[in-house]
Amino acid sequence: MPSVLFRVKNLDGAPLIKIVLNEKEKYEFYLLSPFKNCYLGEFDNLNEAEVALGQYYGFENIEEVRS
Repeated sequence: MPSVLFRVKNLDGAPLIKIVLNEKEKYEFYLLSPFKNCYLGEFDNLNEAEVALGQYYGFENIEEVRS
């Protein structure tokens, strides 16, 4: 399953969020740090997932770590 990893800057601990394509072709959010695989939600496409992430944390605070 393809995944993209993001870091949220300007928050305590700079948490990592992973977006994973699941078997149903939906994109799932997981908060990895400081928690372990905490499920956050599901989206129909990667663009929708990235926009939701940016709207929640602020686009200037999101950086892609790897894909």
